Amino acid sequence: MSHLPAILVRLAALAVVVIAYTSLVVPMMSEQGDANIGAGLLAFAIVIVISLIWSVVDGRRAGLAPTAVRWAIVAVVLSIGWVLLLVVVEGDDSMTTREAVGAAFGLVPFTIVLVLVPSLVGAAIGQSLHRES
Repeated sequence: MSHLPAILVRLAALAVVVIAYTSLVVPMMSEQGDANIGAGLLAFAIVIVISLIWSVVDGRRAGLAPTAVRWAIVAVVLSIGWVLLLVVVEGDDSMTTREAVGAAFGLVPFTIVLVLVPSLVGAAIGQSLHRES
């Protein structure tokens, strides 16, 4: 599979999971309106596990370098999209859209690491499994 379709498939799958989780699960977990740390941690864990497992498969098939490039692009695009989704879903009337986006973009590096680190670990594991086969 070439890079672009592979990236788009991974990005779409993770985006669907994040959007579904944000739309369906988070409202049920925080009905009282307070911060629900558990809901956020569960979302992070889901993204980490998906990135790790999928990148093991990718690393086994394609090797470390192509998998790392694919997942780095996925991490950047997903993190920007996730932050924009948070701005839209949890919009604050006290700030302009520009201010809200600017404030939320501090989360982009964190989200990149959230996807990229497990995917690099998974790619390395996958490549080592490829060599043993």
